[in-house]
Amino acid sequence: MLALFRCDVVANARDVFSRAVLFAPRNRTLLKLAAVLVCFLEAGCIHAYASNASRLQKLVTGGYLTASSTNAAFYVETSSRTDDVILIDFKSKALKKLSSHGRRLGYPSLSLDGERLLLVRQDPHTGESELLSCEITNLICRRLFATKLSIVDPVGIGADRIVYVSSDPGARFDYADNDLWLFETGKEPRPITDLQFHVLTRLSVTSSHIYFSALGPHPGKEAIPKYKPLEDASSSIYRLPFDSHTGVVTVPATQLSPLFVAERSKSNSPSIAFDETFAAFLRTDRYRKGGFRFDLVVQSLTTSASILFKSAGIGFSRPVVVGSTVVANDLLDDRYIIKRLLPGKTSLQTEIEVTDDEIARLPATEIIIENESR
Repeated sequence: MLALFRCDVVANARDVFSRAVLFAPRNRTLLKLAAVLVCFLEAGCIHAYASNASRLQKLVTGGYLTASSTNAAFYVETSSRTDDVILIDFKSKALKKLSSHGRRLGYPSLSLDGERLLLVRQDPHTGESELLSCEITNLICRRLFATKLSIVDPVGIGADRIVYVSSDPGARFDYADNDLWLFETGKEPRPITDLQFHVLTRLSVTSSHIYFSALGPHPGKEAIPKYKPLEDASSSIYRLPFDSHTGVVTVPATQLSPLFVAERSKSNSPSIAFDETFAAFLRTDRYRKGGFRFDLVVQSLTTSASILFKSAGIGFSRPVVVGSTVVANDLLDDRYIIKRLLPGKTSLQTEIEVTDDEIARLPATEIIIENESR
């Protein structure tokens, strides 16, 4: 496990910990250990232990951004046993802190029209996870299904289909069994790949492909190249042909090649325009003085021209392509700044700035689960 935190792979720590295993109480100490290791491996690290634990937590939870034309959401740790979701209305700038009776809420995913919000709710005592579909207007949620397996990165791909990542977080701790799963209304969830990646996250569905970040491969399932931490240039971004109407993933017979590889850097966390005309993703400069940082890249897929936006703080969240714009959360030590790139522009505009103190003072808004008795 410690090998994952060599200096050249610190940039992957967020992907490793942004899984449902983070919900498990037994892994909270591992998160703190990771924070210490990240601190040690970053050049010039002079912050206190608690500060770095907070930084890594912010990269994990605040770094998991979802957005629509009207809203944005990310989640925050509110106690050792609870995570809440921060929901932001772009027009009114109003904030809500969504909670659910002491359970963990995470992995928010907004529909493009901003009318529905997918949430993963987990009971910290039993470890059972539920996928919820909530109406934004009244925060009434339907329980789609419950499972002892993990539910990560749910993405709605139609009125009755959701693709997500799942594994068994309690069976083993080598991250060797992550696959794509499909939920269809009226049917049991089912796996649609058998790749058993060590890490699989950051799903982005287009008209014909599903893009993702992955590390691996599992022995005997070499769908992607073996990770080489000392490579000068690398990427964890891959894509597979995907039919969103049937839920069928096509796994080529040949090994997948990483995308968006650039000299002296590592790329991850893709978000791709539905028509695949441009992409947004994160990139780190492995030779940057002062340690790694997640910067934002927006790249044309027709001309390969790209723009790099440097974070003003500790790094950007996963970017989200919303129509022809890109939305990202610039993460600072004491606040979140949600920014948008408009078509044809070369600079980011600030949508809203939210401080940690504001979030701490924000009263909780309990979501309502249909047919749930208390």
